[in-house]
Amino acid sequence: MSRTFKRVLLINPAYQASHYRTPSLLSGLGYVSEALSQAGIECRVVDMALGYSESDLKRIAREYSPDLFGFFLMTYRYRDHYRLMSEIRQKFPEAAIVVGGPHVSTMRQEVLKACAAVDYGVVREGEETLVELCTGKEPAMIPGLLRRADSEVRYNGDRPPIQDLDGLPFPNFAAFELERYPYPGASKEITAMPIVTSRGCPYSCIYCPVKAAIGRRVRFRTPENIFREIQTRYEQGYRSLWIADDNFTINRERVVRLCELIRSAQLPGLRLGCGNGIRADLVDRGLLKLMRATGFWYLAFGIESGSNKVLKNLHKGYRIEDAERGVRDACELGFEVVLFFLLGSPGEAEEDFRQSLALAERYPVADVRFYNLMPFPETELFKWVEDHGYFLRQPEDYLNDTISWQNRPVFQTPEMPAPVRLRLFAEGERVRQRVRRQRLVRRLVRLGLPQFLGRLVAAVAMVELIERLWRDTGLVNGWVMALVRWKDNRPKRTFH
Repeated sequence: MSRTFKRVLLINPAYQASHYRTPSLLSGLGYVSEALSQAGIECRVVDMALGYSESDLKRIAREYSPDLFGFFLMTYRYRDHYRLMSEIRQKFPEAAIVVGGPHVSTMRQEVLKACAAVDYGVVREGEETLVELCTGKEPAMIPGLLRRADSEVRYNGDRPPIQDLDGLPFPNFAAFELERYPYPGASKEITAMPIVTSRGCPYSCIYCPVKAAIGRRVRFRTPENIFREIQTRYEQGYRSLWIADDNFTINRERVVRLCELIRSAQLPGLRLGCGNGIRADLVDRGLLKLMRATGFWYLAFGIESGSNKVLKNLHKGYRIEDAERGVRDACELGFEVVLFFLLGSPGEAEEDFRQSLALAERYPVADVRFYNLMPFPETELFKWVEDHGYFLRQPEDYLNDTISWQNRPVFQTPEMPAPVRLRLFAEGERVRQRVRRQRLVRRLVRLGLPQFLGRLVAAVAMVELIERLWRDTGLVNGWVMALVRWKDNRPKRTFH
């Protein structure tokens, strides 16, 4: 039975004890809220990472009186979120509840079976599916929708991926509390505005749940369309833009054309970063030089392992020599570089992981992060661990309460039993502290502090405090940005 929804409250739940608790603009919710707005549907976003309690959410709901609650769910803490949605159902029995995001795209029917409070689920891209639901299209006829019918949970089948990404309106985040991201009292110059330039991932990494959540078919926005969004954000006063793609550099010509458009527009002070982890084998020195000259300053590389044996087992599709070349060039060209590594991969022994530790300290990178490998449902890794009986904890438990940056392995292998993983993860954290301490020294020296004082500050174990002030306060960030502007106005260095 169809029903129309005229007022939607979109909710990003709280994720305690994880990096998801840090407020950051969610592109997915931005696109969905913009699609609803374009369709004439009133919409508001409550991001509980901004400090809202469950009582606050219920109060806002009473005041706003939505007829549809939309929850964007990661898998972590899913039991808490099921409980919250059940309480919302009890408090607002006349309203409907729809869920979207990576959790439902991966788990699908299981979500509605486990949480009776949920009426609908949106699988993968939600712009068209949610608008059709709200405007009264018969639910049984909406592709990509999970629904209840005759006491059963039914799925209407996948919706074809949106091919014309240029046809989607830019999210203007009007339904968000923009002034509260990401720092208290921060200016637009500091606020990091996300930009999504493509969707989908064609690679076959055995551990990655992205294929289940968004699909393997890659679709691109054109450089001209991306540039118009960048220019719009710049005109709005934003100077720090973050490319939220997993595969930004997969099409070299597209990146080159975008850089040419940005440089021709002359946008002083523009700073661009790729923080999601691009592939180091998909950049070359020429491309990196162009990106650096355009305003790109931050690159994260998903290296995963320093061992070719392990990379082959993970189906990464490159050799470490190719990835290391990209890391070396990026460091030499002055990028802030972050490296991601995994621990516990199939076939990985201690000597393999030590190759990752060595690579982590080989170049002057800004940060390194070691993650315990997590088997997610619908991945090849999950089936491999399940078939071999390697689980230390059951998936329904660890998916709810464990995150990959905790020293809490959820499976073990003959080459790396749990005690070894615990010890090596702790060693990786010590390596990370050394890397970050050296990064702090370099930053302080660049800002004018003599090197011996920089080393003294870093040596007194104040790295975490200084970085927290740097990251979380508008005052410190304003001071840093003033120095950055001064540096940017100095004559540019020539790269060879």
